[in-house]
Amino acid sequence: MKVTASLTALALALSASAAPNAPVERAAADYDRCTAGRDSANYLRDNLHPWIQQLFEPCIGPTNQANIWSSRTCVAAAIAMGPAVLTDFATCDKHDTLSETEQPNLDYGVYASIVGDCAYDKTACKMTAQNMLDLIYSELSKAGATIWPSDASEVVADVIGPVLDWSFGSYTDPVGYTRFNEFLHISPYQGTITDDSGHSDGKTYFYDHEDDRE
Repeated sequence: MKVTASLTALALALSASAAPNAPVERAAADYDRCTAGRDSANYLRDNLHPWIQQLFEPCIGPTNQANIWSSRTCVAAAIAMGPAVLTDFATCDKHDTLSETEQPNLDYGVYASIVGDCAYDKTACKMTAQNMLDLIYSELSKAGATIWPSDASEVVADVIGPVLDWSFGSYTDPVGYTRFNEFLHISPYQGTITDDSGHSDGKTYFYDHEDDRE
């Protein structure tokens, strides 16, 4: 049995008529990006993964808002809180931040810095769950984090696995540059999933392809 709940546009989900994780539809095309992104990020931080927002300021502060995927920190933040949430939340600080669909492609040098020199092999290596985990911990350390994940295995199961699942329908298979770049550009606001396959804590992200921003 699988149960999913959308966390899209939490300004609506947190209204008096809706529970905090009630399913809601994506807001209209002219929705307030700052409000939706901030409320969603705050919900994820306060109810699911307290450590994630420590990556926000180190990403947005020094980074060109028109080229977010040129930053390792922003890639880590996108994995941690979702690319759509991150780029919308960023408009609270930099109002002209491009949406994830408008951002340039992921800088290949950043990709290589995550997966290693094998990125330049004739057949480039793919990004593994361990690569993503190392990236997140590295960037949290660089940010001087005071709140850390309680368990690395939870990060893999609840945060990283869903990125891989969106990419290829598997929580464990690695993802190549092209598909990961697509994740950064078209994946929607995430929801949460509860199923019989070990995702029972209510903290596991779920990216619904029906809501992809294509």
